[in-house]
Amino acid sequence: MGIPVEIGDDAASLRQPRAMRRFLVGAMLLAMACCPGKLSRPEAAQHIQRTPGFNPAYRVRQIDSNDVACGIKARLFMHEHLGPLNLTMNGQAEFSRIRVDSDGSIWLHYAKPSPRQVVEITGITDPALELGSNASSLKLVHFAYRWTSEAPPAWKACVGDLPLSFGNALFRLYDDGWRVERFE
Repeated sequence: MGIPVEIGDDAASLRQPRAMRRFLVGAMLLAMACCPGKLSRPEAAQHIQRTPGFNPAYRVRQIDSNDVACGIKARLFMHEHLGPLNLTMNGQAEFSRIRVDSDGSIWLHYAKPSPRQVVEITGITDPALELGSNASSLKLVHFAYRWTSEAPPAWKACVGDLPLSFGNALFRLYDDGWRVERFE
């Protein structure tokens, strides 16, 4: 048993269902496209790229004993007898300092800021479980990026091309859309 439906003879009544379907499909597509609660990978990459603090940035690189030996040979670093590792005059033109942590790891700080380019968004997670609350307005975005400026020639001979680096960005949903809260 069906519900009786009266179908008119005029062309306007035949077009109504088609027009209604078009309207409903259009409304669904619009709702899916502008849904503010969903953070897409391309949208996340765009937000990261244009957030102040991501570009330009001061590069810091961990170096090992082979890098140190090559830097000494390239006259970028000097190591006085049983003394600390220091930058030479050539090294000071490219780097701001060398830091040695208590665990023995060596970090080289570049003197000039460099631009970075987001290469890939590797994942978007809901940090509610880690934060122990209902954090539906937060997203943790994992991403890969590349420094776009070249290393100084003498240093590039030591370390080669720069590998991809990885980072995290915490996003918060506001009334006008997603924003980067902080980088980790």
